[in-house]
Amino acid sequence: MAINRHLDNAPIAEAIIDLRVQLPSSFRIQNFEKLNSSLKAEYPSAEERHKFKIKHTLQKGNFSTADAADEVIGYILKSKDGKNIVQFRNDGFTFSRLKPYSTWSEIFAEAKKLWSLYIDNCSPVLISRIATRYINHLDIPLPVNDFSKYLTCPPVVPEELTQHVSGFLSRTIINDPKLSVSANIIQALEKSLKENHITVILDIDVYKNKNFNINDDMMWQNFDTLHLLKNDIFFSYLTDDILKEYE
Repeated sequence: MAINRHLDNAPIAEAIIDLRVQLPSSFRIQNFEKLNSSLKAEYPSAEERHKFKIKHTLQKGNFSTADAADEVIGYILKSKDGKNIVQFRNDGFTFSRLKPYSTWSEIFAEAKKLWSLYIDNCSPVLISRIATRYINHLDIPLPVNDFSKYLTCPPVVPEELTQHVSGFLSRTIINDPKLSVSANIIQALEKSLKENHITVILDIDVYKNKNFNINDDMMWQNFDTLHLLKNDIFFSYLTDDILKEYE
């Protein structure tokens, strides 16, 4: 386990703040158009997000497509530099920050600002889920003889087999009953863009399933709890040997 500390060059590829909502029956997708226009200067790129529905029927042992529909469910807006991305959808709101990462306080403040605009234009009835997700890309120099030098939960191969690991994927779900918070933790091995290295992906999604009132300040305090748990997971899964490159 690594020491919990600030990393000047954190290996964060994407940091995400997500809220799932229920919108009123009066909501129309056109509500987003005014919202998009108000952010044109800061987020000039706007793309529709679609949901495709296809209905199949089985008749005399044969499948046939009876109905197909293409529905616009929201918009994806990108900042001028493409580093900040916001999604306005009929089921929720998502803010993403791509690398380089700044600080939690900065991305949290931007997410809150954009969320306020979402509320003003869409009037959500309630919030049903909040989450913060961090996708980390960690480069490890080749050759790797022992992943435990870098990972506290490395892939384990029986001793009688070859120990040359060329790929792995693991997913663990943990729950904290005291905080009523859960986390999805994914580890995966991929090719690296850096020569003579491999990339370990550490994807941490911490979330709370609970109905919050739109004006509930406690909801924002819960985000601090999610972020702290994310940090605990990050440093618990890694060793100081891998993190010294990101200080």
